[in-house]
Amino acid sequence: MFCKRNELRTSATFDSTGMTDVSASRKQYRQPETRLSGQPRKCDLRAYSVRRGFSLVELMVVIVIIGLLAGVVTFSVRGYMITSKQNVARTEVAKISQAIETFYTMHDRYPTNQEGLEALVTPSDKFPDGILNRLPNDPWGTPYQYNYPGRTDPYEVIALGADKREGGESADKDISSSELGDER
Repeated sequence: MFCKRNELRTSATFDSTGMTDVSASRKQYRQPETRLSGQPRKCDLRAYSVRRGFSLVELMVVIVIIGLLAGVVTFSVRGYMITSKQNVARTEVAKISQAIETFYTMHDRYPTNQEGLEALVTPSDKFPDGILNRLPNDPWGTPYQYNYPGRTDPYEVIALGADKREGGESADKDISSSELGDER
């Protein structure tokens, strides 16, 4: 491969007035230099090379770093997700408990286990759409449990947690209306 980059050179001569001689001002291209052997000199490709992309090693390093950052973010956000779902469940249990108290005010009794929470969405004379528009599921997709009588209170509304079974700790912890206290 020979040098293909020929440099453009202009030559001009000046007379005593400082004006250029138009006839002498013509463009010439410099020819590649030759060695003593008479063969043209090869170009130094490193001098003319243009970097057009990233190497595979550089791309792999960036991908690994992005993966590590994504893992750290996911791990730290998980705790916030658990806490927020539990807070939503507490809020909904309090809302259902208020609806049960409204039912008690209207009928002088709490819903039976057979009626369950469905009694809160059944239309009546005072509430044509029902006390609640619809029965929500807990943040983990399970219907809320209703027990009459409750363990410590006249009734109990329970969200079973992430494991969808009674008991558990951390994300699997049950949320009950009896533990809400004054929030109801």
